[in-house]
Amino acid sequence: MMKNRFCRWAVCLIIIVCILPLCLSASAARTNLSGAQYTNPETGYQALILDENDLLTADEETALVQSMIPITDYGHIVFWSTESYTYDEIEQAKQQRYNLYGYESSGIFAINMKVRKVTFQSDGAIYSMVSSSYARSITDNVSGYASSGNYYQCAAEAYRQILTVLQGNRIAEPMKYISFVVIGLMLSFVLVVGIVFGKRFNPLIKINNDKARLIGTGMLVTSKPVVTRTGTSQRVWVTILLILLRAAFSGGGSSRGGRTSGGGGSSGGGGGGGSSSF
Repeated sequence: MMKNRFCRWAVCLIIIVCILPLCLSASAARTNLSGAQYTNPETGYQALILDENDLLTADEETALVQSMIPITDYGHIVFWSTESYTYDEIEQAKQQRYNLYGYESSGIFAINMKVRKVTFQSDGAIYSMVSSSYARSITDNVSGYASSGNYYQCAAEAYRQILTVLQGNRIAEPMKYISFVVIGLMLSFVLVVGIVFGKRFNPLIKINNDKARLIGTGMLVTSKPVVTRTGTSQRVWVTILLILLRAAFSGGGSSRGGRTSGGGGSSGGGGGGGSSSF
């Protein structure tokens, strides 16, 4: 009887000894994965740093979390550095964010050292405020810090501007306004060309001036010019203008947003984001 009881205790002890290291290692793995981390006690949202490229020092990670904490009122917020190659940095950031938090409100600021891109991608409540247009403006505004190697300031400034937008305030968007100026100049050019080539000189309009005719009464009568549109195809200059206008309105190629920002394969996910080179 005593022998059987001893055997049972021995088996339980062996099981505990085997399982305990696995639990400890899993806990350690989560700690290493999260790095510097904060969980908002009211919302449950996290501030998470995944610095795979060691772009930040330990002190910078601690300081960066302080910049991320206010954003946890709106959703999870992540800093991620990577060197894995990608053909679509916004889709890559979306995939990583979805792997971490699924469909929950969340945002991720990513620095990809392989393709030299800074990216912000979000979904949920954060995306409802920080649209793809804002995301592109934010990455444009902070890409200069990454170019100079100041990755902490790059991320901290990005989070400051993200919080500003989430609080309903505006941020500087110089590149956006520059694009508007370019579009305005192109439209002005079209207007000027339309005036210069109007009526008689417009290649899309043909004016038929009838010659003066002598009437039997001896009076000289001239007929009113008849304006008719030709059936000819568009001229080269018109085609060029249309191409320029389309390029202007379509915007930069590195800014993609909405739920058409690249799909998500089997992962699903959504939201949108923006990206800029550095």
